[in-house]
Amino acid sequence: MLIKETLNLDFESVSRSPIEERYALEELLMNAVSVGDTKNALEYQRRFREHHLVPRTDDLVRNSQNMMIILNTLLRKAAQAGGVHPLHIDRLSTQIAIQIESMNTLHDLDAFGLTIVRRYCLLVQNYSRQNVSSLVRTCLNHIDFHYAENLSLSQMASMCSVSSTHLSAQFRKEVQMTLTDYINHTRIRQALILLNTTALPIQEIAFQCGFSDANYFARTFKKLQGQAPTAYRSGLQQSSHDSIV
Repeated sequence: MLIKETLNLDFESVSRSPIEERYALEELLMNAVSVGDTKNALEYQRRFREHHLVPRTDDLVRNSQNMMIILNTLLRKAAQAGGVHPLHIDRLSTQIAIQIESMNTLHDLDAFGLTIVRRYCLLVQNYSRQNVSSLVRTCLNHIDFHYAENLSLSQMASMCSVSSTHLSAQFRKEVQMTLTDYINHTRIRQALILLNTTALPIQEIAFQCGFSDANYFARTFKKLQGQAPTAYRSGLQQSSHDSIV
């Protein structure tokens, strides 16, 4: 067995240089992901793939799956260091873990490593709370996890035991948009996910994303995306049809 043979090797006979390079690349990769630096993170991952590591098992697919699991774990910690809330990290990590176990070719697993890096960088870009005050961080996290509920400036101010005026000014200063605008951006981001992944009616998507008025949802969607949700969905369906043809 490969594991037994590896364990029987004389430690001094193994060159430590490649191992040291691997750990150095892992650290560079984690640092890049922690700040959402997609370009450098992808480059470090490509360089990491060039290292020919000793397989841990005879099953090469299982070995590659294990490497992807390790990558998923490393980047979870990188995202946490980047100030992303654990709930966001756990959601993505779980999705990736399920995908890893469903893959059964070396080609797919090798390519998936770059996808994992991109997704964690995007997570940090969208959800890092490292450079905001505790007041604004509390509001951002509450909106992210409760966007479907009835949210308002006065309600959030009461929750944080501050005045609406103070919260409004502080939020705009740190996030570069009003609290109401952030709520709408968050809801539309979730609507985009539902439009891309479900066949739910537009009105149902509006309600699930926190809009009590479907017309207001349509206006907000068009303002932020440049087209109505119906037009956006039609474009998705046309793209799908074209790819089949």
